[in-house]
Amino acid sequence: MNPRKIRDIIHLCSAMAFIWLYTPHALLYAFNVKQCRTMLDADMQRMKNRINVSLPNFIALIYLLHHEACFRSWFYYRVGAVAAMLISWYRPGKKDFIISYSTKIGKNFAFAHPYATVLNAEEIGENCSCLQCTTVGSTVKGRPYIGNNVDLGANVVLIGPVHIGDNVSIGAGSVVVKDIPSNSVAVGNPARVVKKLEPLKA
Repeated sequence: MNPRKIRDIIHLCSAMAFIWLYTPHALLYAFNVKQCRTMLDADMQRMKNRINVSLPNFIALIYLLHHEACFRSWFYYRVGAVAAMLISWYRPGKKDFIISYSTKIGKNFAFAHPYATVLNAEEIGENCSCLQCTTVGSTVKGRPYIGNNVDLGANVVLIGPVHIGDNVSIGAGSVVVKDIPSNSVAVGNPARVVKKLEPLKA
């Protein structure tokens, strides 16, 4: 059997043994607070690909809550600041994965190794992703707007009221201080468009 599958089965068993810890989380998920169930189900469709065991959404939720502090941070963002304040104290999220509660983030968001990551945008669209050391931050002029289907590589910085179009890939180490048009690849410091992409079909 695949060693990763064996690992994930063991992780699943340990998560189920501590399922009682996540009763408040399960209730928030089940009763669809702020549409969190709908959004989390969409997010988990991408995140479940990392688990080498096929799991229904509720079981995947418990698995991810138990084994990934970064996912707990994401869960607390989805359920909102008040609910997070009430339950995050005993199962905290990842301290260096910071998501502003005032940021509007669409469904199907994916992240990997999000240490030293800050998401503080005006809006982030659907089907977006980020890697580690991503900083999406504000200046006195405002916060970034990020469209749909945007991928941010490792160590990417977006600062101020920049607009990132749909279907954009920003390469690792890029610093974005100007708008990036839709259907493009941008890299560098400061970031510039180096390639145009075919528009995604509706």
